[in-house]
Amino acid sequence: MQEAIKIPGTGAIIIRATTLRGGLSAGQWELFTDMRGAEQCAERLNTRLRYCVDNFSDKQAAIHYMTKCMYAERQAKYGAADSEPMRIMEDVLGEIYP
Repeated sequence: MQEAIKIPGTGAIIIRATTLRGGLSAGQWELFTDMRGAEQCAERLNTRLRYCVDNFSDKQAAIHYMTKCMYAERQAKYGAADSEPMRIMEDVLGEIYP
């Protein structure tokens, strides 16, 4: 995500970029960790989070995108659409998009 910040009285503009490094494990996402493939699901969610940071400047657009991803059957079967992972996603995006 890039944000243009105007410096009052100077006419200068600073571009601030946010980059998401690393990611959350299946346990940190609170997915069904006893299921085979839960870590791969966590990686897919982390990839989608990075996509949001790189492509959306609006928190609501990022939440909408992530919600669609988490409700997709491929992620939902690991519990990604449950309230706990959804809250974690909103918390993470809340830190990125103040």
